Amino acid sequence: MTDSRTSEVPVTIPYGKKEIKAKICPANAEKSRDYAVILTHGASGHMDHSHLIALCNHLTQRGFLCLRFTYLSPRVEHRMMAYKAVVEFLQNSEEYKVKGCFVAGRSMGARAAVMLANTIDETNNDFICGVVCLSYPLHPPSKSSELRKDILIALKTPTLFISGTKDAFCIDSLFDNVLDELTCQHQVTWVNGGDHGLKVKGRIEEEVISDMCDTVYRWCVDRVTAPQLAKDSDKAVNKACDVKGKLKENMKRKRDSKTDKHRASKKKV
Repeated sequence: MTDSRTSEVPVTIPYGKKEIKAKICPANAEKSRDYAVILTHGASGHMDHSHLIALCNHLTQRGFLCLRFTYLSPRVEHRMMAYKAVVEFLQNSEEYKVKGCFVAGRSMGARAAVMLANTIDETNNDFICGVVCLSYPLHPPSKSSELRKDILIALKTPTLFISGTKDAFCIDSLFDNVLDELTCQHQVTWVNGGDHGLKVKGRIEEEVISDMCDTVYRWCVDRVTAPQLAKDSDKAVNKACDVKGKLKENMKRKRDSKTDKHRASKKKV
């Protein structure tokens, strides 16, 4: 894959007693949208993974600042905390001022991004505009019963999923069932025949990755060009879910009330 990178600025982000190595790619000044996309890698990868570099190039040329970082840990909870430090670094930066950001990740990095979004939701922080999941690992290979779905169901932040239909970490039919349980705004783009690395037999890799980049760009730009419309839509979705939940609760109360009356009549007899 061609590696024609835009200008990159190496940065070191404090994280407790550790440091996180990162690279910032400033947005095209003529097209700047004042928003950023933060990207991180899978379990054994690094910030210079070809997909992340391609995304950075594509997005920065179209007005998004991009920040890639590397943090290796076998525990996704640790990855999430490191991700939080990166987001806070960008949010508090005087040099790179942005209105908000999208948190993106590949494979295990996607899990960390989702977990972070859930944590931010609890604090009502509007800085994170959305989540981008590349090849979300719904389950370990050959262990489709061990679904990593709870953090997805808890999502309130708008989320984009891009996965291959032949991903050993994400059986498409199982993922569709999980998506039906989501209450947040979400979009899934299936790469037909794609594996966990989004490689498709018979297709040129550059074409597949180019399509991926364009999908991410279009989804992100839709979120920032009409943010109020998106927020109103999110509120409507959440309100509908609340109403649905209350209806279920009322129906349960009525059933319980009938059961209690039935038991009481039996005792009298």
